[in-house]
Amino acid sequence: MKKRSVIIVILASLIAVCILIFTNQGKEEKISETPETPATESIKQDEAEDSDRFSGVVLDGLTKQPLAAKITAKDKERIVQTVNCNDSGEYTLSLADGEYQISAEYPGYVPKGRYDMFQYIEVDGEPDASQTILLWPEAQVKGRVVSGDEGIVSELRFGYQYDDSDAEKYLFKTISSDASGAFLLKGAYGGVQNIEITADGFVKQKLKNIKLEPGKTVDLGDIPMRTGVTVYGVVTDAATGKAIEGAKLRYTDRTGKVLMEATSQADGAYKLPATDMQNVQIAVIADGYKDIYDRISLPEQQKYEYDAAMTKLTGIGVIVNNQTGRDPIKTLVTVTDIASEKVVYEHEFDNGFYTLDDLREGPYLVRGVSADKLTEVSARALFGSTVTLNLKPFAKINAQFIIKKNKEPAKGTYRYIFKPEDGGEESSSNWMSIPDDMVTIDNLMPGTYWIEARSDSIWERVEDNPTAEKNHISRSHAITLAMGETSYVKLALTTGGTLRGKITVPPRLAGQKLDYKIVEKVEDGGFSMVSVDDGIDENGEFVQHELPKGEFGVYIFAEDGSASYFSDIKLDADSDFAMNFDMTHSRKQTSDGVSLSFPIPLHKDMDKSYTGEEAKELSKKIKQWQDAIQEQEKYQQNASVQRQELNTGNDTLDDSNWLDE
Repeated sequence: MKKRSVIIVILASLIAVCILIFTNQGKEEKISETPETPATESIKQDEAEDSDRFSGVVLDGLTKQPLAAKITAKDKERIVQTVNCNDSGEYTLSLADGEYQISAEYPGYVPKGRYDMFQYIEVDGEPDASQTILLWPEAQVKGRVVSGDEGIVSELRFGYQYDDSDAEKYLFKTISSDASGAFLLKGAYGGVQNIEITADGFVKQKLKNIKLEPGKTVDLGDIPMRTGVTVYGVVTDAATGKAIEGAKLRYTDRTGKVLMEATSQADGAYKLPATDMQNVQIAVIADGYKDIYDRISLPEQQKYEYDAAMTKLTGIGVIVNNQTGRDPIKTLVTVTDIASEKVVYEHEFDNGFYTLDDLREGPYLVRGVSADKLTEVSARALFGSTVTLNLKPFAKINAQFIIKKNKEPAKGTYRYIFKPEDGGEESSSNWMSIPDDMVTIDNLMPGTYWIEARSDSIWERVEDNPTAEKNHISRSHAITLAMGETSYVKLALTTGGTLRGKITVPPRLAGQKLDYKIVEKVEDGGFSMVSVDDGIDENGEFVQHELPKGEFGVYIFAEDGSASYFSDIKLDADSDFAMNFDMTHSRKQTSDGVSLSFPIPLHKDMDKSYTGEEAKELSKKIKQWQDAIQEQEKYQQNASVQRQELNTGNDTLDDSNWLDE
């Protein structure tokens, strides 16, 4: 009996084991049937119940071929997901509702420009949300820095004057050439770069307007460097012989413009960059000491020692730089003791450096007045300090007044409104008669101006009182002036409903013919066109009359297809105002490759009927253009955010002007 029980237990165990094996095998078969998903290194948001699918594709910007790129999504604080595209360039992200930056990486490829490093997306539960990302083959620059037949080890600073996203000037990368002088810059955007090359004992070399194209290598060949003389030495106190730290040593031209500069170290030592000028003007400046201005003839050798012994100021130093006349002009310098309000010194000087040794204590107010009495400048000075009086000519505005309809010279009155550059309160001149169609407003101080005019011959009725009449005032755009500048403005006197546009373009669009269209949004969500009055003049200005009531947009485009769309402009029928249109972030196409070029002919201004395939093609172009406008609106909204984030890096040239020289 016991033996039979043991056999039954063994058989039951074997059956249980078989059932377990069969069950696990079924589970393994089900697991193997699950499709593979792209590799993901991130927080697994796709496991969250409130996540949404966001898909897209990465394409070569030139060929539109797919790229198996790496996609990164980040919110305001961190990277939330990283996925790899498949061979067709397709990717899928699982993201909770919110705003994200997505970027793509692929070897040998870069974004179109600095402002295109990220794409901004918003996930809001839409099932068809997607984003096409374009990457562009990297541009490269190569060459060899030489002196004669020998290569030179040098430092090269590559700075974008502008790239294809119209980023402002910035330092892109600094590299060094090898022992043979050869260098290769990789990973560059398309656009225009300036290159600065420095090497010890050689004159700094600057290469300007190097044009780069995606996927191409610019070979600069051999870049010869000129040998120069390096001026070096020590700056000391003439009385004690002690080293002076922080003294500025400068090469200057005849007008005082600084060409090169160096600063003395703790031991007083300095070294100016090499120069091949035979005769140089050198300035040595240090707080509490008399400035030194000297002319040096440099010998034909690699180094020249120039030691500067500086004398303590026993009063105050005054530098006079009067540029108001074609020839040097006299300047009356008056020094007033601020505490007693008494004039303690007065003398007429030519341009140059002067020491007023008899002045003690202080503080003083030093005032310089040009001999023509049109320009003056003031500066506060303490004992032992130096002040600079830069007297520059006043600014002026040439204003032309015309009648809107027939463009004949306007008769009436005008005035100007002034806002100081220090942010002070606005002030206005009296109304003055327009003597001719062109008026010169002279002797203006730096700041922002607006010109207003009213015509004797144009009147408009007030809507709420049809029997009453009032004189309509036309107003110019804002005119910002610095000392010595002259600005031109044309003011058309009109009955109202007028937009006066001033267009700012990036360097790459300089000189191109610009045009614009007024775009009115209609109730069904589409767009209609408003016939424009005139084109854009050589100053980038236009005047548009009889604008639609309510909301409209302005579409501005250049000869090469670059365009910008400015939306949400609202104007009452009887209003008249000016607006600046900055095309700094203009684009040739949207992120998914749709051209921003305007469809011609316009569907509102067609002179004939379109049927069949011709009508379909025109409708397709108009639809593409409408989509492009919407894409451009999104781009403009995100451009300032991207710019702010990118400019927080250490490679931004906030104060450097070497790209301009």
